[in-house]
Amino acid sequence: MEIAQGDARSVSVEMLGQAARTGDRFTARLLSEAAAHLGRSIVGLVNLLNPELIVIGGGVASAVGDLLLPEIERVVHQRAMMQDVNQVQIRISQLGEKEWALGATLLVVERALAQAFLKAPERKKRASR
Repeated sequence: MEIAQGDARSVSVEMLGQAARTGDRFTARLLSEAAAHLGRSIVGLVNLLNPELIVIGGGVASAVGDLLLPEIERVVHQRAMMQDVNQVQIRISQLGEKEWALGATLLVVERALAQAFLKAPERKKRASR
């Protein structure tokens, strides 16, 4: 199967996902290797932070997350240094790019407001001394 008709710059993650889903072995192997690399990186996070949940998001996750997740889970369960590797859940986010950006913006605004209101009394105390 010729994915990009000779133009490598026109290849998208969606095209790779479609090719893998229709049986293209090269593309399936490529995605499997990418998932294994991601899984090894996640193992480092699991060993360091011991989280209960890891959510993978972004454009790649929304386009081919269903193809990546089984290999990621296999690698994490095989390599993580924990008593019960089933205690960590790995999920693909259902949020799109717009929702991620809105969430990040809200976190920044929330932190800025918290710092503004929490530090205001400290300034008044210092000024009155």
